[in-house]
Amino acid sequence: MIINTKILRSKVSERFNGDEDIYSELTCYLKKVLGISLADLYSSEDIKLNKDQSANLDNFFKQKLKKIPLDYILKESSFFGRNFYIDERVLIPRCETELIIQYFKENKILGKKNILDAGTGSGCIAISIAYLDDNYTLYASDKSSSALEVAAINIERHKLNNIFLTQMHWLCGFQKDAFDIVISNPPYIEEYDAHLKDLSHEPIEALVSSDNGLGDIKEICSNAFEVLKYEGMLVLEHGYNQSEEVLRILQTTGLKFKETIKDHQGHHRITIATK
Repeated sequence: MIINTKILRSKVSERFNGDEDIYSELTCYLKKVLGISLADLYSSEDIKLNKDQSANLDNFFKQKLKKIPLDYILKESSFFGRNFYIDERVLIPRCETELIIQYFKENKILGKKNILDAGTGSGCIAISIAYLDDNYTLYASDKSSSALEVAAINIERHKLNNIFLTQMHWLCGFQKDAFDIVISNPPYIEEYDAHLKDLSHEPIEALVSSDNGLGDIKEICSNAFEVLKYEGMLVLEHGYNQSEEVLRILQTTGLKFKETIKDHQGHHRITIATK
C-alpha cells in the first residue's frame, strides 16, 4: 500500500466525512504504531507500507468506525506526564483527575503515610502518587479483578515497590484508623445520563452509580470516617454539578469539609474532607 497526505485525507473524507479529529488521531496512530511522523508524510510524496503496516492501518479505520477511542486502540494513555497501559477493562484517565496529584504536589503532602486509592482501575492515581514520595505506603483496591490485572501491569511497568493491590469493594474490609489519606474517583454518572452514549466502550460499572449518581459516593463517605486516622483526609472526585450534594453527604458522616478543587472549566470537581 502507498500512502501520502492526499490519500489519507481522502480515506478520512470517505469514511468519516472529513472529520479533523479522526485525521489528528490517525497521524498520532501512524507515529506511535507505524513510526511515520507528519514530517515524513510532508517530506515525501509517497510512503510504501509493508503488509503488516497496511494491516495496522486498516485496523485503525475498522476500530474508529466502531467509535473505539484512540487510547484503547493504542493500548496506552497519558496521565500526569506518564504513559499507562489501558484497555477496555478500565476507564481512560481524565485530565480532571490529574488535579488530585497536583494537589499533593502543591501542598507538599509528604512523609510516611498509609494511603488508599479506592477503585484504582488502571492504577494511574496510585502510581502517580507513589512517584511523589517513596515513604508512602499505597494500597490500590478495586472490586474488579479485571481492573486489578491492568493495574498490576502498570505497577510492573513503572517498577514501583510501595504499592499493594487488593480486591475490595470500596472501603469494606479495612481496619479502623488504617489510613492517613483515602483517595477515590468513583462512578458518579446517573444511569440515564445522555453522555453515556459517547462512553459505550468504557466499563459501565466504573461510570454509573445508583441514587442519581451518588450511591457509591455515599458509601465511601460513610465508611471513610472509620478507616481514616484522626485528622486523616478524604480526597474525592465527583461530578461537575455534585459538590453541594457531596457537602450534604459529608455532614451526615462526621467528616469535616475542608475545601474543593475546581477543574479547568471552573467547576467544583474534587472535595477534600478531614476526620
